Amino acid sequence: SYGSVILTGGIVFIIQGILIMLLGYFLSPLLVNMLSVPGHLQPVAVHLLRWLIAAFATGTSLRIFTSIIYANRRVDLVNLLMSLVPILGLLIMWLVLSFHGGLWCLPWAFVPPALIVGICAGLTSWRLKFLPPPGSWTAPSWLRFKEMFALGRDMFLVNAGNQVLEASQIMIVTRTMGLGAAAVWSVSTKL
Repeated sequence: SYGSVILTGGIVFIIQGILIMLLGYFLSPLLVNMLSVPGHLQPVAVHLLRWLIAAFATGTSLRIFTSIIYANRRVDLVNLLMSLVPILGLLIMWLVLSFHGGLWCLPWAFVPPALIVGICAGLTSWRLKFLPPPGSWTAPSWLRFKEMFALGRDMFLVNAGNQVLEASQIMIVTRTMGLGAAAVWSVSTKL
């Protein structure tokens, strides 16, 4: 049944990743417009937001592997893997900007770290023998799928609510005072 849970969870995460990608792709222009991003910056803002959503969808689709590691009580490895995302993102962003890539090339700082961390989590799960041995995998369960999808939906909504709460100040500052003030607000509140 362990293999069935993993397969079912993997399917749930992949479907959630696809849904995130589709919704994010089509809602990006609306969000950029809601934030009152100046017209000449809207194309690049939509481009970057779509790639940021692609990175989030990629990470979600591969999350089964970090879930396996977490379920095996190796939170240290989960934290280590998750700390790779910003480190790799900053490294790639530094490389892109040092080669004068500009804003249009910044998606390289989003998607590859999410993909690399997902692959590393998969390899870690395999290397530590957290995956069932060959021949002991059973088919995904429809009942488990419905339970996991409902739990995943609820967790996504809680996380989305937290993101809105955390980002609402920047949204308000952007809308009322402009992008420059939002940049100052963002940088000044990071510490």
